[in-house]
Amino acid sequence: MADNKRLLFLSNTKESLEYASPSSFANKIYPKRENPSAHADFITRKMLECRIQSTHQTQALTQEQVAAIHYKDGMYLEFSGAQNYDLATKSLEHFASGIRLLNVKKEENITKATVYVPNGKEKVFLNKVEAYAQSSLTGDKIKNDNLISSIENIRLAILESFWIGDIDSIPKEDISAWCEVWLRCDTGAIDGVVSNFFEWCKSFEILFKTDKIVFPERLVVIVYANQLQLKKLISACEYIAEIRRAPEIATFFDELTFSEQKEWCDDLVYRTDFTDSNTTVCVLDTGINKEHPLIEPYTDSQYVQAVDASWNILDKNGHGTAMAGVALYRNLQESLESSEKIQISHKLESIKILPDNSANTPQLYGAITKQAVALAEIANPRANRVICMAVTSDVYNTNDGSPTSWSAAVDSLISGDEEGGQKRLFFVSAGNVDTSELQDMGFY
Repeated sequence: MADNKRLLFLSNTKESLEYASPSSFANKIYPKRENPSAHADFITRKMLECRIQSTHQTQALTQEQVAAIHYKDGMYLEFSGAQNYDLATKSLEHFASGIRLLNVKKEENITKATVYVPNGKEKVFLNKVEAYAQSSLTGDKIKNDNLISSIENIRLAILESFWIGDIDSIPKEDISAWCEVWLRCDTGAIDGVVSNFFEWCKSFEILFKTDKIVFPERLVVIVYANQLQLKKLISACEYIAEIRRAPEIATFFDELTFSEQKEWCDDLVYRTDFTDSNTTVCVLDTGINKEHPLIEPYTDSQYVQAVDASWNILDKNGHGTAMAGVALYRNLQESLESSEKIQISHKLESIKILPDNSANTPQLYGAITKQAVALAEIANPRANRVICMAVTSDVYNTNDGSPTSWSAAVDSLISGDEEGGQKRLFFVSAGNVDTSELQDMGFY
């Protein structure tokens, strides 16, 4: 790395803007109801319908009502505002009675809020509706006007009411996925909330991580659950405020136990369909571990070789096996996380061109590459072959773009100027560029 980097001083970068008070952006727009009394009757009716449905006192349930979340000690409601208008979400919460605002989101310019209402506490809201209706008849200032006028509809909450993000990312009914569950939590109650939630997870056989992130009034935990399990969780645990799809990163799979990794591999193998063809991808690298469960179905032992017969043909480094995974599944992480079928229409070949504990003589890189290709073609002469070489060297480079014996050998193999005129398809790594190299070349 280069030393003594110069300090950068920015000039002429400022821009003057008129200051605006934050309050000017906080003006809410609520619809005006021409007939407040009729609107109050509508809201009251919707609230009572939700109460009846939540206690299963009706036989004529719609499909949406069947999908609603039923909690034994209260009900979850979804309040919707009018399109292109605001919803008075803060006024929906009433701490003294246990009514809690769980989440707020906007869909197609309609603001929606999910609210938890304990049994019997719906009267707190109904009293506000009644005061709204009565005051509208007296000619006085209408009480609770912003709150009641802003409500366009009320329904029992369903799983989608708790889901934050793309609805299509909700796990399937019988296919689990990692999800973030956001729990409402008062100060000093963290341990009790977490304990309660994990006990319900155990009851429903839901895999969970004990790690948690704590925010004011919220804490976040991770579960591995399907759609049916998530619905059961919401119905059983009163603390759930919202659910999101957890961002899954590759290190997640590295940290799993062997048995857990095997479950993921088995699932991917089960979902993978192979279309037999005469196409192969030949990996020139550190070898491959052909017994790996994700590789073994697509690898014939006779096509796993090394340029030096005295070498162990297996991969002690890991790079070649990783490249084989890319050649088969492209983005392996996405394939593991997906629940869809994976289609593979080619097999693997491997020629080990790098020794385990030493290095090849650099001047022979080109000859070794030619030898590797020849071995593959002799072993499997009728294959439609794609050659993949993700191997680079940072020594003996010309540094000016002129060819080396290695690059010339690859050019010769590709162009078909060898005896017989056979052309080949090569995928060659461009290498890893160190930023100091760019600096030395004057790019920055």
